[in-house]
Amino acid sequence: MATKFRDLVIFASELQSSRIGMTKKEMIKRCQELGLLGSKASIRTIDRWIDQLKYEFDLKISSHVYEADKLQKRFKIAAFPSMLYALTELERTGLEILKESLTDDIHKQAISKVLASQQPLSNRVLGDLTELIDNTSYASQISPRQKVNNKYMKMVEEAIKGYTKIRFKYRSQNSSKTTLQEVSPIGLIFSRFGYLVAFYFSKKPIIYRLDLLENVESTDIPSDRDEEFNFRKWSEQSFGIFHGDNVFKAEIKFSKKVAHSVKNITFHASQTIRENKDKSLTLIIICKGMRELIYELLNPLYYGEFKIIKPVELQREYQKYLTGSLSAIE
Repeated sequence: MATKFRDLVIFASELQSSRIGMTKKEMIKRCQELGLLGSKASIRTIDRWIDQLKYEFDLKISSHVYEADKLQKRFKIAAFPSMLYALTELERTGLEILKESLTDDIHKQAISKVLASQQPLSNRVLGDLTELIDNTSYASQISPRQKVNNKYMKMVEEAIKGYTKIRFKYRSQNSSKTTLQEVSPIGLIFSRFGYLVAFYFSKKPIIYRLDLLENVESTDIPSDRDEEFNFRKWSEQSFGIFHGDNVFKAEIKFSKKVAHSVKNITFHASQTIRENKDKSLTLIIICKGMRELIYELLNPLYYGEFKIIKPVELQREYQKYLTGSLSAIE
């Protein structure tokens, strides 16, 4: 019963948030995308839900026809009770984490307004969410992104908040074999893929791709993660999700042709930009891990428009990637 009510609320929120309303065919498609009704989505079911929203919940649903829709009716909810807008704990966490990852003030402000409209959380729940938000990082805004199993994500997030271990089978990227692992989760990083950062018989954190986790299980076993470990500081040191052993300082000079674009991009939290007399820019970054920095420099936008000043190791690694790439056209 609770599931049906939840599905109905989600369906209603879709009808309300659609700018021009939705046709019944669009409603069926959206229900399928959201996993509502399973395989039972049909015109008859949509009609029943619309009637239920009208007569049981007393919602005002308007309908209108656009000529471009070949006379199909579009339906929209004019007003939606504020109590039904209440975010779940998981949804609220997702918005908080997204807000922390954004550099655009307008989008941050919009999310802040949505969160401000919600009922205050209890101190206990607020503490749990703060723990999770502090231990989640967005390495970069890269698309497309890999889909992650929501059920597994909830278990991982609960383990981070509750300081407990989780158990799973892990399939490495280039192998069909899986290994059983029991780890102490400490944080999440999102880039093109989602990554779990955890301790597993090591003083150094290990990174697992979330989409390669299988048969995830929660446990009541207390986490043995290092209490002194600062996830936020650790994640900010790297460029992207890849960590090297040593911190290095990179200096990259961009030509005046791409200087304006580079000036408006946040490559890394540590970055400083120096404007040169010839209108070029020098980007200075202090971080760990060269791999994703090299990936960024392979962007066609910068092709032929930059020079790696230092370190020599970064110059060599970049040259190695370029040489390896030539094999793709042989």
